[in-house]
Amino acid sequence: MATIQIKHMTYTYGTYYKPVFQGVNLDLDTDWKLGLLGRNGRGKTTLLNLIHGRLECDEGVINKPVETEIFPYSYSKKYNKTLDLIKDNVGPYFQLEGQMEALLKEGTEAAYIKYASLINHYNDIDGYEIEAMIQREFNLMNLDQGLLDRPFETLSGGEKTKALIIALFLRKNHFLLLDEPTNHLDIAGKKTLATYLASKSGFIIVSHDRIFLDQVIDHVLSINKGTIEIEKGNFSSWHANRMVQDQFELRKRDKIEAEVKVMERAAKESRRFSHNKEQEKKGAADKGFVGARAARLMKRAKNIERRRENQLEEKKLLLKNYEDIPKLVIKQDKSVLSEMIKYQDLSFSFGKEALFSGLSGVIQPGDRVWIKGSNGTGKSTLLNIFRGRLKGYEGILKVQSSLRISESYQEALWQEGFLGDLLAEQGIDRTIFQTTLAYFDMYEGYFERPIETFSQGELKKIDIARALASENNLIILDEPLNYMDIFFRQQLEKAIKHYEPTIIFVEHDGYFGEALATKVIAL
Repeated sequence: MATIQIKHMTYTYGTYYKPVFQGVNLDLDTDWKLGLLGRNGRGKTTLLNLIHGRLECDEGVINKPVETEIFPYSYSKKYNKTLDLIKDNVGPYFQLEGQMEALLKEGTEAAYIKYASLINHYNDIDGYEIEAMIQREFNLMNLDQGLLDRPFETLSGGEKTKALIIALFLRKNHFLLLDEPTNHLDIAGKKTLATYLASKSGFIIVSHDRIFLDQVIDHVLSINKGTIEIEKGNFSSWHANRMVQDQFELRKRDKIEAEVKVMERAAKESRRFSHNKEQEKKGAADKGFVGARAARLMKRAKNIERRRENQLEEKKLLLKNYEDIPKLVIKQDKSVLSEMIKYQDLSFSFGKEALFSGLSGVIQPGDRVWIKGSNGTGKSTLLNIFRGRLKGYEGILKVQSSLRISESYQEALWQEGFLGDLLAEQGIDRTIFQTTLAYFDMYEGYFERPIETFSQGELKKIDIARALASENNLIILDEPLNYMDIFFRQQLEKAIKHYEPTIIFVEHDGYFGEALATKVIAL
């Protein structure tokens, strides 16, 4: 067991931000399976990068007695075999094998001595067992062994994720930092990864998938509105405690805010009184007793003011962690459009391989259609067919010509530039967009920052706000929960249930899909 110590850590993003962290102190046990939670933009990925060393804190220190590895990570080479990529990312096996082969060819006594040393090192890092170890981990991840002989680039997104995570866990004596490893994994893939991670020990994981976290973690590190806290347990126990705390805060909230307003008025009146007494003192400076009396009253008023200001700050601090989650408003033109989309015997193939076939159905006003299925079954392809972006299908498809569709994509449409400019280019009403964005805990300051500086969660919220702010009869959401925090998920669920918009959505979060769908297209 080792402990990562974070002492008095402060970090600020360049010139665009207020500090992300100020004076943070944490002790993190490397045996914990630690879930890192918090709203988008609170600094979860930043904290991982600070621990790993990609970023340096402005003040304070991070004492790290273990080596860390972070997911996702990049690799520069191209590999003809997935096995080679994993081996190369676990240890310097190919480098050592090449050196040993060269020494054997050299055949000198000095070469044999150096060869023996390399053999010992190769053995210490499991060089003779590494391929069998990789095969065993593939079995644990429910991956076909045949994938090891395929080029890595031919693997699906989910298969790539699993292979790269296997490489990390095979590295000896490393503490892992996993940032959103479930993105783009289907429901079965998430279950497999959860089972795999549950068998491991010692990592920090960022995820917003509630069911997944319950299966994986034993501690929670939550970045709150005003504090950072550690709690033993899984997501459900943390969330239950959080709800109790929020209900307690909610009961106090009206009372505290009323007290704050009274105290602010009193402080304002006290300052006015002090100012008047100051003027009275100046006017009575040569009148002896009157001047002394004014000075005493002024001093008393200032002392009272200081006490009130201290009490005011204490009251405000009582609300520092209360998450004020506004109710999301979804506006949609619900003019009658019967049979918005009708499809019959719809099929699509890549070459001779059928992706899906024989799909028939109708999408009508008020429908909430969940397109579900494993990775690679054609969910996004079907969306593209509905949107008219993909031809070559077989069967009948009818889409109302007057249908106005707004869409949020898997990866955010806007990746660079400034929000104001992009809204103007797209003809989207800034006020409506900004109001929607504010529901997601994103306010005016975001218009001053270049989009390139936003987190993935912030980019996703912007993309969904863009879709909701656009005039529509139908909203399409392609994996809307990728990168999104727990509060947003609950917020979106409640809004869809309340306003009952017509939507088509692709999502691997089973909890979300079961809660909202009125129709299911299973691929």
